[in-house]
Amino acid sequence: MALGCNGTRYERFIHLFDFGLAREYIVLDKDGRTKMRRPRARAHFRGTIRYCSPNAQERGEQGRPDDLWCLLYMMAELRGPLPWTRVRDRSKVLRMKREVEMDKLLENCPVELLAFAEHLTTLNYYIRPDYSFLYHLLEQVLNAGNIK
Repeated sequence: MALGCNGTRYERFIHLFDFGLAREYIVLDKDGRTKMRRPRARAHFRGTIRYCSPNAQERGEQGRPDDLWCLLYMMAELRGPLPWTRVRDRSKVLRMKREVEMDKLLENCPVELLAFAEHLTTLNYYIRPDYSFLYHLLEQVLNAGNIK
């Protein structure tokens, strides 16, 4: 994870690394208009088990919410190990992700990350995340920590 450089047009960007094999989800139709690519019924796994969303781990088509779950897990890990960090069994990791209580996962994190996680639970492949809301939550975390 990296933040954009101050003083540039990228300063509000959060860059996520470890995309594995990325795939476009916005494509052009036959008339040249943009549209969302229809999700495949089953997709190849792309990513790292530790950070991927449960949807990605179950071989669902990845979209915007999956990237945000990855970001959330990385931010949580900055404050301590994820509950499944040392677990090697993929099915057990998936079960842990599905069953973990967000307040427990984020207990060492700023409270704003709980609101971030709650927003993610309302999303699916087609629903656009409220990036403004999520950005302001992260901005509150930075301001509270006097981080620039």
